[in-house]
Amino acid sequence: MSGACRSLIGVARGVLVDDDFIDDTITFLVNRVITPPGQWVLEQFSERRPNEIASLFTGIAFWAFVVFLVFALVLGW
Repeated sequence: MSGACRSLIGVARGVLVDDDFIDDTITFLVNRVITPPGQWVLEQFSERRPNEIASLFTGIAFWAFVVFLVFALVLGW
């Protein structure tokens, strides 16, 4: 590859993939989609103020269970 072609690829990567955009997207998903169901589940088990790590892992487990249920429903189990 020539130097000009490599520089064009580098510019394209910089334009298409911005680290701040990816970080902001992941932060948004964790704070708004994954953690709240985890907090809700822990509150149902009488945990008054669940910490963020417990809420995160419980939220991940919650969404994994939801995906499993949808998968089972689609397959007709």
